[in-house]
Amino acid sequence: GLFLKRATLVEDEVLEKIERLANELVQKDLKVRVDFIPRNKAEELHGFGLYQGGYVPGKTLRVVNMQDQSIEACGGTHVAHTAEVGLIKIVKRESKQDGIERLTFVAGLAALSKWQEQERWLKKSAENLAVPMHDLPKATQRFFEEWKDFKKKSRNLSEKLLSVQAQEMSESKEILIQKYLEDIDSDLLFDLGLKVIEKNSK
Repeated sequence: GLFLKRATLVEDEVLEKIERLANELVQKDLKVRVDFIPRNKAEELHGFGLYQGGYVPGKTLRVVNMQDQSIEACGGTHVAHTAEVGLIKIVKRESKQDGIERLTFVAGLAALSKWQEQERWLKKSAENLAVPMHDLPKATQRFFEEWKDFKKKSRNLSEKLLSVQAQEMSESKEILIQKYLEDIDSDLLFDLGLKVIEKNSK
């Protein structure tokens, strides 16, 4: 994981730039140098940016230096050159606390597997909607707008039907509950009750 100090979650465009930059650095095949330096000397040389991945305990720090592109105290990096890392794919972002965000990524074959998994999701979604993959954003937007329009029309029709039912119920000497309550959800039932009360109070 990588920690970033920000006020809000990283925007998608910025996230893509971070991902691209990380992959560009990997492809440059930078030499990774590891030094064991007394803490006070390491902090004097490199500042507190050493702890960007979190605090590292001990009097001596293992300082990982990628040709001055990135220098930090770290106990977990075991490559001699950045190209050994392979492809990098950011898979998750989460806010840890105010101003601190954590980015989680996978690398190498795990990154390839993640990309292939996402491509399978896209292909399946495109098949379900019977559109080419490149038309997915447009198609999903169209279906969403149609669904909203259908929901609105359905609600309007239900309200008109409720008015008719409420009129019948208020004029009826015997209220046949079962006749009016079939296939009605709780929100519409509540509205029906209000309409009946309203008509009976006139």
